[in-house]
Amino acid sequence: MISNKLQGISICIILLFALSADLFSAQTPPISAMRIQKISRIISTYKEAGEDLNDSDVQKAIMKQVAEQYKLEPEAKKNSKTTQEIGKMVREKVTLKFPDSYDDLKKKAEAEAGKTFQMAKILDYVTVRYLRGEKSYEADGYFFSYGSTGHSINVGGTTIAIFDIIPDDRVKFDEVYRNQKKDTFVQTKIRDYYSRKNAYSVSIYNEIKDALVKENEDNGYVFYNNDWRNAKEVATMLCKDIQAEETAMPVPVPDKKTPTSPDKVIPTDPGTPEPKGGPALLAADKKKLDALKKKAEEIQLQNSTKFAGIDADQGYELAYWRILKDDFALLYPQYVKSAEGDAESLAFDSGPIQKLDFHFFNKYFYKVVFDFRVQGIPREALVGLGRKLREKYGLTDEEKAEAADPAKANRQEPCEAEHDFDKDGACKKCGWTQAELEIPSEQTYTWTGETTKGQLYIKLNAEKTSYVEFRLTKEDPTLKDTISAEIDKKKKADEEEKKKKILEEYNKFK
Repeated sequence: MISNKLQGISICIILLFALSADLFSAQTPPISAMRIQKISRIISTYKEAGEDLNDSDVQKAIMKQVAEQYKLEPEAKKNSKTTQEIGKMVREKVTLKFPDSYDDLKKKAEAEAGKTFQMAKILDYVTVRYLRGEKSYEADGYFFSYGSTGHSINVGGTTIAIFDIIPDDRVKFDEVYRNQKKDTFVQTKIRDYYSRKNAYSVSIYNEIKDALVKENEDNGYVFYNNDWRNAKEVATMLCKDIQAEETAMPVPVPDKKTPTSPDKVIPTDPGTPEPKGGPALLAADKKKLDALKKKAEEIQLQNSTKFAGIDADQGYELAYWRILKDDFALLYPQYVKSAEGDAESLAFDSGPIQKLDFHFFNKYFYKVVFDFRVQGIPREALVGLGRKLREKYGLTDEEKAEAADPAKANRQEPCEAEHDFDKDGACKKCGWTQAELEIPSEQTYTWTGETTKGQLYIKLNAEKTSYVEFRLTKEDPTLKDTISAEIDKKKKADEEEKKKKILEEYNKFK
């Protein structure tokens, strides 16, 4: 049971963006595209004849002609499953075929690696292949000992430098090298498992999506303007669009520094900016952008099928965590001022978002901050939007902690009538204290996932009658440490490689 206090959390939260990206925003299915084209041709004949497409009689005539091709309003209901709903279906199927957790995989791979890469024991009879210069040699015999410095072995009376031994045999005598090979083996096994798992996820997703497309199109629906619509709706919208093309005035391109935010925060195609260098360079940029978008869509699809809650909503739209700033700029050129810098900040003149901040570490994208416009926002709107956000991300960390508290888990709801507080400030009827019932002026709510952390900060005015701040931060909390560790690891590996070459040179001295 969730208390009124917890329900109050939902009242304070604003919806930051649509619950999920539309399933087919990247591409209109072929049959729908054909239907749109046919309906457009019908409308265009009236337009070319000089008719006003906004006129009701003209629209009736158009609808009559469209009805000869398609049923204006199908009897069957459209299938409107969202990405999140399909993602849940995919996860259930994928879990059956790929049940192993990361820890289970690692344990299995480590056990297999231990058997595959075994160290030779003293007095084992071994065959060792090694190189000296450009010539290869082979030594058979008993493994007597390591050299005094640990950089050589004695096999049947032959001293062999460990650095000269070929990799397959070196793992038997060089523990550091063996551990490296074991780590590579384990990581390859895990990566291969998840690669097959992700490929299966994509195939299942496409199978469900294709079935959904066929179902809707068989029932007479058309995918137009990022939604499934009946022929009547499509014809009505096309009439407005085609009529608007003639009367529309040129719209100036908004300044990069003060773009206008959309009314709905949904994935959009920013388009490909015209680069310098002519058509050939434009084609190259378009090809790179198409490849990047395809990769980004696959990654976000994997996220939505592999994870739930805050983890299913990684990054910003198509820009996934760890995408390089240059690639981010290719996807969203209107949001990036330069290739340098660790942050990009953009203010918006209208719409729900007042400011967006994108953060990069060592040119990797890891955090996005939404500052929302609060002035003039109806409270009723915020209540409804807040509920949707909570449905998307689930219980907050604070709610989970309260639900886990035995003293609060099964407590009754606060009184609907006036409270009767005792001398300790607790209501005699429901047991809630004045402090618990009072809404704080500043509130922070957190969603902590495996890969993503979300935090919503809310601030009320002194009278607690209106909102002063609404800010959502989404980030990959491990990226900074991970990238720093990778940088350190590479630095150490480079130093080890340098040291290795020096030792090899000295070991070869006779």
